Amino acid sequence: MSDKIGTAVIGCGIFGSIHAEAYSVHPASELLWVCDIDERRAKELAEKFRCRFTTSLEEIGEDERVQIVSIATPDFAHFEPTMKMLAKNKNVLVEKPMATSSEEAEKMAREAERRRVFLMVDFHNRFNPPFNEAKRAIEEGRIGKPLMAYARLSNSLYVPLQMLSWSGKSGPHWFLMPHIIDLLLWFFTQKPKSVFAKAHKGILSSRGVDTYDFIQALISFEDGFATVESSWILPDSSPSIVDFQFQLIGEKGKIEINGTRQGIEIAGEKFTYPFVADKRELYGEKWGFVFMPIWYFVNCVQNKVKPEITPEDGIMVTKVIEGLEKSLKMGKEVEIL
Repeated sequence: MSDKIGTAVIGCGIFGSIHAEAYSVHPASELLWVCDIDERRAKELAEKFRCRFTTSLEEIGEDERVQIVSIATPDFAHFEPTMKMLAKNKNVLVEKPMATSSEEAEKMAREAERRRVFLMVDFHNRFNPPFNEAKRAIEEGRIGKPLMAYARLSNSLYVPLQMLSWSGKSGPHWFLMPHIIDLLLWFFTQKPKSVFAKAHKGILSSRGVDTYDFIQALISFEDGFATVESSWILPDSSPSIVDFQFQLIGEKGKIEINGTRQGIEIAGEKFTYPFVADKRELYGEKWGFVFMPIWYFVNCVQNKVKPEITPEDGIMVTKVIEGLEKSLKMGKEVEIL
């Protein structure tokens, strides 16, 4: 019998395949299962990583060898598989957002605590080198207390119209904003007090995707505030499907991060800004910041060390986005409770 940690992935889409790849190469992990409601997709991923596949959550839950399960289902479908895996005493790594309601997120956190297992949200931009360095600079006092921030994370039309089959059940606020809201909360280390949001609908809905085209929101803290914005309607002619900009102003300095341009641009048939830090293979070795939180979670389980990314972090991000939705409906600033 293997002494490795048995791992499994529920949801075999883009990020599910990343989780499967990460587990397949970690020296302490043995990828046992992949699961998806689409049997063909699950089978293809299982063949790629030489593990078993299923369409049944119960089959994974009943396998006592499985100690870690990644939940990489669509944004709105995290609650049920997470709760079922926690009920079987599995450690769970769930993709962002933790859930699309704070009530569900809080139930997930309580169940993990009751079962005494680990539950972590995959906020992988905390492992993205520029943002990790920004956190270090703040902790070392190089810019003083953060007071004002601007964060933009947007996608081209390709994402809602071609990449995601379920974009109408999500939106730029649930798909993109968890990344930048988590970074802001991580940097400010304060509980957000209120949010005021504006948004636009019409462009995507005219093309069959009933969700927001773009959203901008002002998040207020006890000391300071931050503007966040996300769009799903950038032109497909953009050099990258991602537009990622970040500015943080402190009492005695500032931080600027351009997450779109990663130090290289290529002009061929098309002008592009390629991703270079997310994931790649070099001399037969896998590396990249999207793998790192998955490997970190395996290490936490192996060493019985509680992850520093807590369920409470995930709950707060969901509460901010809930507040944003409420603000859009009411047309005014709302408190984050």
